[in-house]
Amino acid sequence: VWRELITFREAKEDILYHQVIVHGIPIADYNTENGMEDLTEEIYTYNSHLKLGLIEPPRWLTAKTKRDNPAAYHGSVIITLKTQEQQQRALRERVCVAGTAAKTEKLHPCSPTSQCQKCLGCGHLEQFCKKSYRCKICAGDHATAQHHCPERGFKSKPCTHLPLKCCNCNETDHQADSK
Repeated sequence: VWRELITFREAKEDILYHQVIVHGIPIADYNTENGMEDLTEEIYTYNSHLKLGLIEPPRWLTAKTKRDNPAAYHGSVIITLKTQEQQQRALRERVCVAGTAAKTEKLHPCSPTSQCQKCLGCGHLEQFCKKSYRCKICAGDHATAQHHCPERGFKSKPCTHLPLKCCNCNETDHQADSK
């Protein structure tokens, strides 16, 4: 009875991932059908001294729309390594790609729905955000703590004198951290 209901094929070991972002990847060279396989081969060939063990092929961190822009020359990928020691070596010594020691940084995982309290975007955390502060109440270019009512002087909370505005969707019926 269960065989028809469950399409189980194989069990895999739950693996702790150690991920690194590699910046400066030439888009023209690797944004192809076999690009990630070519990049994997290059990482192994030119970084043998790092003794990296990739769990899976690299994957683009840079959005496809940016990679497809003819004005974009470089992007970033995520590599997933077997051990924390390999991750530390890649961070400390960088990874050579296309004849260049590419800048590397640790990927700090979070859920796609995690909201940054600095820029109010999703998918990353405040301590790693490189964007400017945005107000969750009015979508202004200031921290929410700096928001104030021009009529009554309220700070850090909504008032009836300024409309709510979401900086993520530009709608004026809710603030940026509403669900």
